[in-house]
Amino acid sequence: MAVVLPGDFNRDRVVSFLDYAPFSGAWQTIAPNYSLDDNNDVDMDDLKIFIEDWLWEK
Repeated sequence: MAVVLPGDFNRDRVVSFLDYAPFSGAWQTIAPNYSLDDNNDVDMDDLKIFIEDWLWEK
């Protein structure tokens, strides 16, 4: 069973700076690909989800 890390945008199975860079570039915009709470905007709620997985590896 594959474990999905919401903040692993590049799908390398670790949430790292390589994921943070594009996420931060989408900060305070409408960006469905980087919205982790599925409301299409990238804001503090998404950041909370992102940091829960920071440096986790699967």
